[in-house]
Amino acid sequence: MRILSVDIGSTWTKGALFETCPAEGLRLLSRAHTPTTEHLPEGFSRVEAELVRDAGEGDPPLVVWSSSAQGGLAVAALGLVPDWTLAAARAAALSAGARITSVYSYQLTPRDLTRLNAAPPDILLFSGGTDGGNTAFVSHNARMLRDLTPEAVIVYAGNRDAADEVAQVLGDRPLEIADNVLPDLREPTPEGAREAIRRVFLERIVRGKGLAELVGRTGAQPRPTPLAMFEYVGALGADGRLGRFALLDLGGATCDVYSHGEPTPAERAVASAGLPEPVTKRTVEGDLGMRVSARPAAEAARAWTERLLDERGLAHDGLAAWVAAVQADPARLPADDRERELDGVLAAACVGAAMARHAGRIELVYTHEGPTELRRGKDLRGFDAVVCSGGFLSRGVDVLPAFLVLPFDERGRIVCAPARARILHDREYLLPLLANAWTVAPEAAVRAGLSRLTTP
Repeated sequence: MRILSVDIGSTWTKGALFETCPAEGLRLLSRAHTPTTEHLPEGFSRVEAELVRDAGEGDPPLVVWSSSAQGGLAVAALGLVPDWTLAAARAAALSAGARITSVYSYQLTPRDLTRLNAAPPDILLFSGGTDGGNTAFVSHNARMLRDLTPEAVIVYAGNRDAADEVAQVLGDRPLEIADNVLPDLREPTPEGAREAIRRVFLERIVRGKGLAELVGRTGAQPRPTPLAMFEYVGALGADGRLGRFALLDLGGATCDVYSHGEPTPAERAVASAGLPEPVTKRTVEGDLGMRVSARPAAEAARAWTERLLDERGLAHDGLAAWVAAVQADPARLPADDRERELDGVLAAACVGAAMARHAGRIELVYTHEGPTELRRGKDLRGFDAVVCSGGFLSRGVDVLPAFLVLPFDERGRIVCAPARARILHDREYLLPLLANAWTVAPEAAVRAGLSRLTTP
């Protein structure tokens, strides 16, 4: 069987032609890439045509494809208590392949609604309360959302006792009802909301982003690239050979961070706060990208860029000029050693800041029994590996120093980023394409992905 896999990214549209084989799982036959075009099917067609030409005689290959272009799926999250229902809603949206554009808790205000309508998301993920709990906040927010722009689809995944009222209040506006993301305080259940978000993506968002043309031509539905990668990371982790690992996917618009692994007995012994961490976790940083998001990345990761520039003896205004250049021309690549150094600083700042946001925190708190450690979030310090994929990271750079630039956050808490992990590289940037292929050849795609990871 031959598989033609295409991924439409924010900067580049890339594809590969694979063939199943016993030794490698999937053998790479050919590759193609082109800058992503404003009309997304145009870039797709160029890549597809080149790969089909390389396929030669025989049965046509099976086409699988994904897209994160135009910033991917934009979701605003609305919940009740930030540490509980809102955290569960965010986790559901991120694992569905979305990017969080804004977050609201407790009661929506007129000012909140004005902000939402000024920059409407594709989806508003509306959560709130455990099943059987108080419905007052949900009722209030449902009434407020009657004035939300119809461009946004509402996915309700809150207290099931309020679901009928929410449907009645919101009337005939676009609405999906899903299972509560937090039916009780013991464990989130994101699967229902994740499936609803995926359904909205396929039924409504695909048309809005100009991808319906490709669905008709290929006969295949697209998947959000981050969702494809999320499921593939879980499959790589289930194989066991990587141990506990994190994966960085640094692109032109975002930096996605995935982690897979359960806490050790020693880590479980540390007191923790908040919801239990999922085995497979994803976060996405829409302000940490190498091209489309270069300017916001330089600002958001300023603490990293300043330290890295000083360590390497580079002028701060040089980075500002480079950021302006690549923001204006996202397809631009470094032309000399100086530009490569500046690009390296930008990349290190992006992955350092992204990993710091993904990782948990440990702080010292004082109880009646004396000082004790309290952990919030996922402890990655003992993870076995970090897999680097995407653009700059495919070139074999060591990312561990970027994680150590700021070992403590602004509140003095320990940042639980990987400390001694081995670094592995997806030098051919095949993982997103193998993630697509995993849907039709799971074992072969996992074997191929593991076999192509290399050390620096």
